Amino acid sequence: MKIKHLLPLLCCLAMWGSCVDEIELGVPTPADFIVVDGILNYSKDADSSDLVVRLTQSRNTFVRPVALAKAKMDLIVNDKDIFPLVEREAGYYYLFSKNMFKVGDKYKLKFQIGTDNYESTNEILPDSVPLEKVYSETQKGRTSNIAHEVFVDMKDDPAQKNYYRWAITQWEKQSYCSFCYRVGRNPEYCNEDIYGVPDVLISRNPPCSGDCYDIQRFTPNNALSDIYTNGKILLKKSIGFLPYNFYEPSLIEVKQSTLTPQYYAFLEILKSQAENTGGLADTPAALLVGNVVNTGNPSQRVVGYFSVTNNSVRRYWMPRKDVVDAGYKALSRVNPPLDP
Repeated sequence: MKIKHLLPLLCCLAMWGSCVDEIELGVPTPADFIVVDGILNYSKDADSSDLVVRLTQSRNTFVRPVALAKAKMDLIVNDKDIFPLVEREAGYYYLFSKNMFKVGDKYKLKFQIGTDNYESTNEILPDSVPLEKVYSETQKGRTSNIAHEVFVDMKDDPAQKNYYRWAITQWEKQSYCSFCYRVGRNPEYCNEDIYGVPDVLISRNPPCSGDCYDIQRFTPNNALSDIYTNGKILLKKSIGFLPYNFYEPSLIEVKQSTLTPQYYAFLEILKSQAENTGGLADTPAALLVGNVVNTGNPSQRVVGYFSVTNNSVRRYWMPRKDVVDAGYKALSRVNPPLDP
């Protein structure tokens, strides 16, 4: 089986206490800075992809961060119990057990790179809230890139202050595992491109030898506070748009995360920067130093955030009859498949 992960690059930016330390994007910084992508998403069905911390390092904001390998990393529970994270690939550190997660407990990340030691603040695991229903609607008049709008229904818990975020994973079954192209007299080249290359003809499509799926993950910044919905039923909450890749139905999984107040505050700052940047009069977006510090050198910039979320998960078989009947052209048919 082919599994292709399209993970959006998340630069975890955050808020440290009540102070915000900013580095304007587009202005190179003379010193290295560490980037911590450290959100552990607990649920009873969580797997290794939900419980992973990524470490990278960058010289400045113009350069793509490089993986930070061979760090020694631990999860500290209630300031006493230690659970190691294992590096399975360069810069990715996995927690292979989830038995230490308990609502109300405190979680802290510690890691060592060379002789430098890093530590986050404590984050308290919130309780989860059940996800009642997942469904979709065809958005007529939209493009094939955003043809399906996904909605959820849920009932907020009146006994506590809640903060939510939703993510979507989509599985698309494919008949072809690679697409091969030839331009003029150039040698044929093949890649895993389900959408085709506009204005470039496909020369052949090797069919899959077995079940073949394209897996896409969508993590929009759709964080929500229950300040206006406390204890009420939230109906038809839009959580994102999905592309119209194939004519066949598609399986999706929606993950509803309950967040710590600190992590929600970070997402709101990130959202505000994304919405208010781009015009000539706008303040440039900034990298916000997060809740991880170098304990021996507090002046070192550590970008990113560590937190724990509690998740409710529900799957949905997304039909495509409406979008087919509306005459949309699936993105995978930009260049129709050819027999090998």
